[in-house]
Amino acid sequence: MATVPDRVRDDLLSFDRSAVVFAERFDEFREQYPDEWLGLYEGEVIFHDRDHQKALMEADARKDLVRNRILVEFVGTSPVTMIL
Repeated sequence: MATVPDRVRDDLLSFDRSAVVFAERFDEFREQYPDEWLGLYEGEVIFHDRDHQKALMEADARKDLVRNRILVEFVGTSPVTMIL
């Protein structure tokens, strides 16, 4: 059985922590950052912007952080209709 290298495992765990924080604090983020792109690293907000391209450029500019661990999500205020 193959094992996951430590760095890959650490990256995935960090990204997962940010995803959990995003889900748990979504209502709070919706009040603070309505209709903005939000960047989280290790569960902490590191940037936000209404412009998707600018948010991605900010993520790319953070050379002090491991890029694979940055979660970028949209904090929408409009209801989303899903068709299954």
